Amino acid sequence: MTAAASAAGSAPFVGRERELAQIGAALDGAAAGRGQLFMLVGEPGIGKTSLADRAAALATARGFTVLWGRCWEAGGAPAYWPWLDPIAALAGALDDSTLARVLGDGAPLLTEIVRELRARLPDTPAGAPPPVDEGLFEQPVAPPSAEVRAKVAIAEATAMSAP
Repeated sequence: MTAAASAAGSAPFVGRERELAQIGAALDGAAAGRGQLFMLVGEPGIGKTSLADRAAALATARGFTVLWGRCWEAGGAPAYWPWLDPIAALAGALDDSTLARVLGDGAPLLTEIVRELRARLPDTPAGAPPPVDEGLFEQPVAPPSAEVRAKVAIAEATAMSAP
Protein backbone atom coordinates (compact mmCIF):
# COMPACT_ATOMS: atom_id res chain seq x y z
CA MET A 1 0.00 0.00 0.00
CA THR A 2 1.34 3.43 -0.95
CA ALA A 3 1.71 6.27 1.54
CA ALA A 4 -1.21 8.06 -0.14
CA ALA A 5 -3.39 4.98 0.14
CA SER A 6 -2.65 4.54 3.82
CA ALA A 7 -3.21 8.26 4.40
CA ALA A 8 -6.64 8.09 2.70
CA GLY A 9 -7.75 4.97 4.56
CA SER A 10 -7.97 1.32 3.78
CA ALA A 11 -10.63 1.44 1.04
CA PRO A 12 -9.55 -0.29 -2.16
CA PHE A 13 -7.95 1.97 -4.74
CA VAL A 14 -7.83 0.38 -8.16
CA GLY A 15 -6.79 1.69 -11.54
CA ARG A 16 -5.94 5.30 -10.71
CA GLU A 17 -2.31 4.98 -9.65
CA ARG A 18 -1.08 6.80 -12.77
CA GLU A 19 -3.43 9.72 -12.16
CA LEU A 20 -2.43 9.90 -8.50
CA ALA A 21 1.24 9.91 -9.53
CA GLN A 22 0.54 12.82 -11.90
CA ILE A 23 -1.14 14.72 -9.09
CA GLY A 24 1.81 13.94 -6.82
CA ALA A 25 4.19 15.33 -9.44
CA ALA A 26 1.99 18.45 -9.71
CA LEU A 27 2.19 18.88 -5.93
CA ASP A 28 5.98 18.76 -6.20
CA GLY A 29 5.77 21.45 -8.87
CA ALA A 30 3.40 23.55 -6.76
CA ALA A 31 5.80 23.35 -3.83
CA ALA A 32 8.46 24.71 -6.19
CA GLY A 33 6.18 27.55 -7.35
CA ARG A 34 4.71 25.99 -10.50
CA GLY A 35 0.96 25.59 -10.03
CA GLN A 36 -1.34 23.47 -12.15
CA LEU A 37 -5.03 22.75 -12.46
CA PHE A 38 -6.50 19.26 -12.57
CA MET A 39 -10.14 18.50 -13.26
CA LEU A 40 -11.61 15.16 -12.27
CA VAL A 41 -14.52 14.52 -14.61
CA GLY A 42 -16.49 11.50 -15.69
CA GLU A 43 -19.53 9.35 -15.18
CA PRO A 44 -20.86 8.67 -11.68
CA GLY A 45 -19.16 5.80 -9.89
CA ILE A 46 -15.87 5.70 -11.78
CA GLY A 47 -13.74 6.78 -8.82
CA LYS A 48 -13.48 10.57 -9.00
CA THR A 49 -14.19 11.07 -5.30
CA SER A 50 -11.86 8.23 -4.35
CA LEU A 51 -9.06 9.78 -6.40
CA ALA A 52 -9.82 13.22 -4.94
CA ASP A 53 -9.72 11.78 -1.42
CA ARG A 54 -6.31 10.20 -2.09
CA ALA A 55 -4.98 13.36 -3.71
CA ALA A 56 -6.20 15.46 -0.76
CA ALA A 57 -4.54 13.08 1.69
CA LEU A 58 -1.32 13.27 -0.30
CA ALA A 59 -1.43 17.07 -0.39
CA THR A 60 -2.21 17.29 3.33
CA ALA A 61 0.66 14.91 4.12
CA ARG A 62 2.96 17.25 2.19
CA GLY A 63 1.82 20.30 4.17
CA PHE A 64 -0.62 21.84 1.68
CA THR A 65 -3.93 23.40 2.66
CA VAL A 66 -6.77 21.37 1.16
CA LEU A 67 -10.24 22.82 0.66
CA TRP A 68 -13.33 21.17 -0.80
CA GLY A 69 -16.12 22.70 -2.83
CA ARG A 70 -18.97 20.47 -3.90
CA CYS A 71 -21.73 20.85 -6.44
CA TRP A 72 -25.34 20.43 -5.43
CA GLU A 73 -26.63 17.36 -7.26
CA ALA A 74 -30.35 17.94 -6.72
CA GLY A 75 -30.48 21.26 -8.61
CA GLY A 76 -31.65 24.61 -7.35
CA ALA A 77 -28.39 25.40 -5.55
CA PRO A 78 -27.46 29.00 -4.87
CA ALA A 79 -25.14 30.68 -7.34
CA TYR A 80 -21.47 29.84 -6.82
CA TRP A 81 -22.35 27.03 -4.38
CA PRO A 82 -19.04 25.12 -4.80
CA TRP A 83 -17.06 28.28 -4.00
CA LEU A 84 -18.80 29.40 -0.81
CA ASP A 85 -17.04 27.18 1.74
CA PRO A 86 -13.55 27.37 0.17
CA ILE A 87 -13.67 31.17 -0.04
CA ALA A 88 -14.90 31.43 3.55
CA ALA A 89 -12.11 29.10 4.71
CA LEU A 90 -9.43 31.04 2.82
CA ALA A 91 -10.76 34.32 4.19
CA GLY A 92 -10.60 32.89 7.71
CA ALA A 93 -6.82 32.74 7.45
CA LEU A 94 -6.59 36.51 6.81
CA ASP A 95 -7.13 39.48 9.11
CA ASP A 96 -9.86 41.93 8.04
CA SER A 97 -7.55 44.60 6.60
CA THR A 98 -5.61 42.05 4.54
CA LEU A 99 -8.87 40.49 3.39
CA ALA A 100 -10.22 43.86 2.23
CA ARG A 101 -6.96 44.64 0.45
CA VAL A 102 -6.69 41.34 -1.42
CA LEU A 103 -10.35 41.32 -2.45
CA GLY A 104 -9.93 44.79 -3.91
CA ASP A 105 -12.66 45.72 -6.38
CA GLY A 106 -14.08 42.21 -6.11
CA ALA A 107 -15.11 42.73 -2.47
CA PRO A 108 -18.63 44.01 -3.25
CA LEU A 109 -19.33 40.97 -5.39
CA LEU A 110 -17.93 38.38 -3.00
CA THR A 111 -19.50 39.92 0.10
CA GLU A 112 -22.85 39.51 -1.62
CA ILE A 113 -22.42 35.76 -2.10
CA VAL A 114 -20.31 34.75 0.94
CA ARG A 115 -22.11 35.78 4.16
CA GLU A 116 -18.99 35.42 6.28
CA LEU A 117 -17.27 38.11 4.20
CA ARG A 118 -20.20 40.53 4.57
CA ALA A 119 -20.05 40.12 8.36
CA ARG A 120 -16.31 40.85 8.40
CA LEU A 121 -16.37 43.71 5.90
CA PRO A 122 -19.63 45.54 6.70
CA ASP A 123 -18.46 48.84 5.16
CA THR A 124 -18.10 47.29 1.71
CA PRO A 125 -20.67 48.78 -0.68
CA ALA A 126 -23.43 46.27 -1.35
CA GLY A 127 -24.09 45.03 -4.84
CA ALA A 128 -21.75 47.39 -6.64
CA PRO A 129 -21.83 46.63 -10.37
CA PRO A 130 -18.63 45.50 -12.08
CA PRO A 131 -16.64 48.15 -13.93
CA VAL A 132 -18.10 49.09 -17.31
CA ASP A 133 -15.26 47.52 -19.32
CA GLU A 134 -16.07 44.11 -17.83
CA GLY A 135 -19.54 44.22 -19.35
CA LEU A 136 -18.29 44.60 -22.91
CA PHE A 137 -18.78 41.53 -25.07
CA GLU A 138 -16.92 42.83 -28.12
CA GLN A 139 -13.54 41.96 -26.66
CA PRO A 140 -12.07 38.79 -28.21
CA VAL A 141 -10.76 37.69 -24.81
CA ALA A 142 -12.44 39.31 -21.84
CA PRO A 143 -10.20 40.37 -18.97
CA PRO A 144 -10.73 38.54 -15.69
CA SER A 145 -13.72 39.90 -13.82
CA ALA A 146 -13.40 41.56 -10.44
CA GLU A 147 -14.87 38.42 -8.90
CA VAL A 148 -12.25 36.17 -10.52
CA ARG A 149 -9.46 38.56 -9.54
CA ALA A 150 -10.73 38.54 -5.94
CA LYS A 151 -10.88 34.72 -5.82
CA VAL A 152 -7.34 34.48 -7.12
CA ALA A 153 -6.12 37.20 -4.75
CA ILE A 154 -7.56 35.54 -1.66
CA ALA A 155 -6.02 32.21 -2.65
CA GLU A 156 -2.65 33.85 -3.30
CA ALA A 157 -2.68 35.79 -0.04
CA THR A 158 -3.51 32.67 1.92
CA ALA A 159 -0.85 30.68 0.10
CA MET A 160 1.78 33.20 1.20
CA SER A 161 1.32 32.05 4.79
CA ALA A 162 1.02 28.29 4.11
CA PRO A 163 1.42 26.08 1.03
